Amino acid sequence: MSALVAARHDPAFTTADRALCDQTKPAKLDLRAVARRIIVTANAHSRDSYTSTTNWGDDGEDVKAKTRRA
Repeated sequence: MSALVAARHDPAFTTADRALCDQTKPAKLDLRAVARRIIVTANAHSRDSYTSTTNWGDDGEDVKAKTRRA
């Protein structure tokens, strides 16, 4: 259901859905691709907004701060 709503109302997902429709792919395949894109987008969003609250370094810096400098 969420793939259907996203394909109709979200511009980014509508573009992806229309591209598959133009290639004459079956409707179920279009919705499956949109659902997968929703999952990938949600995972990327949660990955990017995650902040570590645990100090793993011995000098008091967290791991995420060390990777930002690298």
